[in-house]
Amino acid sequence: MGTAVAGCATIGAPDPAQYGDHMATARASEAEGSPRRAVEAYRAAVEADPARKEPWREIARIELEQRRPVEALAAAQEVLRRDPADADASMLYLDVVLQLTADAVARMRALAPEQREGYLARAQGLVAEAISLFGDTVVPATDRARYGSEAVERYRRNLPTAPPDIRRDQQEKAPDPLDVLGGG
Repeated sequence: MGTAVAGCATIGAPDPAQYGDHMATARASEAEGSPRRAVEAYRAAVEADPARKEPWREIARIELEQRRPVEALAAAQEVLRRDPADADASMLYLDVVLQLTADAVARMRALAPEQREGYLARAQGLVAEAISLFGDTVVPATDRARYGSEAVERYRRNLPTAPPDIRRDQQEKAPDPLDVLGGG
């Protein structure tokens, strides 16, 4: 039993020299403008010292910059497994999720209107959840204004038409409760 434990301990033993070499190679590859080679070198650094979080953080950053959000998300999760309090990894994770969300919104906009309703309801729920978690600053002010204007416009489009017995001039004088929000 003692032999088995000792044997297992040497299989995954960190190799600081190799780790340092791979990290240096990765940084040099990045400086040369070769993100793919940099990611490969960072992955080799992970193999040299699996407990370290730095190579995973760099992989997440590069993959995010290269618009490979799935790979970036997986790498950010590896950092957070090693250090749940890592603020940089948490920000990377959030950036990746926002990138995936933006991609999903673009796909939703490409759908036919009748296909959007289910996605829109789910997206609104996710935005509400993000706002409750992070505050309303998670949605940029320009987007909040646009969303508000769109909501007012949808409301106005869906207002019932006036009954036929109301004269046109009376209908025009009726106050719109959303005028206080502006945008009209």
